[in-house]
Amino acid sequence: MRYMRDTNPAIGPRDATRAALSVAAQVRLDAERGVVAKRGVSLELRHEAGAVLRPHVIGICRSDAKEAAGRRPGPSQFGHELVAEIVDCWETEVLRIGDTVCLDPNVVLNRTSGFAELILLDAPADRLEAALYKVSHTCTSLENYVLAEPVACAEHCARIATTAVHATPRSAVVVGAGTMGLFIAHALRRRGISVTLLNRSKARLRFVATFSLEGITQGSLAEPARADLVVLATTFVSHELLEKGFTIAADQGRVVVFGGIDKSFGNFRGVDVRSLRLSESHRWLTCGGGKQVEIVGSYGLASEDFLSALRLIGSGDISQSLLDELITGRHLLSELPSVLDAMNSGDDLGKRLIFPTSPSESGILR
Repeated sequence: MRYMRDTNPAIGPRDATRAALSVAAQVRLDAERGVVAKRGVSLELRHEAGAVLRPHVIGICRSDAKEAAGRRPGPSQFGHELVAEIVDCWETEVLRIGDTVCLDPNVVLNRTSGFAELILLDAPADRLEAALYKVSHTCTSLENYVLAEPVACAEHCARIATTAVHATPRSAVVVGAGTMGLFIAHALRRRGISVTLLNRSKARLRFVATFSLEGITQGSLAEPARADLVVLATTFVSHELLEKGFTIAADQGRVVVFGGIDKSFGNFRGVDVRSLRLSESHRWLTCGGGKQVEIVGSYGLASEDFLSALRLIGSGDISQSLLDELITGRHLLSELPSVLDAMNSGDDLGKRLIFPTSPSESGILR
């Protein structure tokens, strides 16, 4: 196992950390074998700055399940919704051992799987410090911060959706009632917009009907209401769904593409939607009857969105009841492969959390 760069052997984990890494459990992806559980966390370090994290809790994102099934394009982010303690770090002036942090997976790092007792990562110092956000122990339960990254993505989407519009939208439809759809709906409500939440699955609508959704109504995707703003927040966006979004949107309205676009999607009415989403571009399109609708892409997040998410969670502006209602399963790390299988078989309502085995029990660094 290599932990240090040959050019400077003084950079890297301490001896005690290396010993802990050598026995730490992790669940990772293997190109040939799929989801693999093993002991020992190693990484060829490529940069001077780095850190070792001990997760308190890791959330399972739909993208994690898609990666496990080999159905998610793009760079791997396996195990990115996490709250962790820094147990070792080097060549950084901002981060300290003992800090509790959340991870922004959109900042490119060299790292191991987030589903682990210990995570090893390295990057240029500025990038490492940009990816790890410190959180407070005093404001709320640490478990709540596991949702910081999806809340930040929702804040970013809502900000993109309401920026540079000719008039503030009065009504919005969010298509997709998963975790992201719910957080986007709440982000729009906080901006004073009336929101209707749509989903194809009746089971999912029955599930979210029990939530604390003040000011958010539910509707049928088969008979949607007209809205100034439409956000497509499904895992993937199809041609059929995009057409539906343009049907729902009012004249001079806006359709925001938040969900993923498969590489095979092609163009939509002459627009490369995948590139538009990744670049967060805008295009006006003319529909039947001369209706003008703007299509906008939303991708990733900015630092201000992550900071906003941490404030919202820490202050309680995102209700504790909603966070509690979203959590439908708490599992040990050893259970992760079977949980991912269940999610990919259709059992994916709510948010599931993974807890590594107790450090005191596994001999992992304290």
